[in-house]
Amino acid sequence: MYVARFILTLVFCVASLSHSALADGRLVAIIAVDTLSGEIKRDMQTNAKMLETALRRNVPPHRLDIHILKDNGWSRDGASQTIRDLNVSEDDALFFFYSGHGYYQNGSFFTPPADQGNRLYFSDVRNALLGKGARLTVSVLDCCQTHPGDVNVAPAPGPADVSTTDEVSTLFQDLFFASHGEFILNSSSPREYALSKYLWLTNGQVAVTNGSLFTTLLARSWGATIFDETLTALPTQVDSWQELYRFLRHHTHQRFELAREYRLLTLGNGRQINQRTQTVRAHHDGRLLE
Repeated sequence: MYVARFILTLVFCVASLSHSALADGRLVAIIAVDTLSGEIKRDMQTNAKMLETALRRNVPPHRLDIHILKDNGWSRDGASQTIRDLNVSEDDALFFFYSGHGYYQNGSFFTPPADQGNRLYFSDVRNALLGKGARLTVSVLDCCQTHPGDVNVAPAPGPADVSTTDEVSTLFQDLFFASHGEFILNSSSPREYALSKYLWLTNGQVAVTNGSLFTTLLARSWGATIFDETLTALPTQVDSWQELYRFLRHHTHQRFELAREYRLLTLGNGRQINQRTQTVRAHHDGRLLE
């Protein structure tokens, strides 16, 4: 068990989080993974499959447009070209997901390569996404936010099988086709590590599985099957981003406390850390949610 310098950020940039009539548009998705970093290539391929599975389980094919960027496709030029070529209408929801190595320096987040001339800054990606004029733009960053000189710790894989649905799920209707506003969700708070493994207590023993703590909980809330008998039911009121945030905050804190109790908070290099919790944070229109 280890704790990765693995900060997962979900940025929701849209027009009020109040519900409105369901939009008739599509969900246009970009899944970008860092498969050029050999030490995490298999993990990133699995992460891409997990996200593809979650989307296909909730949105039918005729209302879903998925673009997967990997290998040399995930680069500054490749990302810019893909976003520029997207066919997005004002009634569509635009979903962007990145998984891989990431760095944070001088107030800016960027992905490999780390050298100054070829960095791909998320601020540029975000501006390009917002420039498409979609009704809703959701960005999910599943990566470290450490200094370029720090050693990266790879996230772990998880199994996934792709299946499809005939209609948009009620959950995705509420989250993607009936919501408006600006919502920012972070899996951890500044100066915190985030668990890169999922764990729960079973028969008096701690069970640990592949996949980061926050991502596994998010995937479970979107219908994925996980082997945790203590989390058999979905949250009863997950019809908004706020309720999803509260669900993720509660269970992330609960399982981090379990890791702390069983002294499992160790970095990939073997160093122990003394962190009290992993604090999920959310902002709505610039206001920190309780």
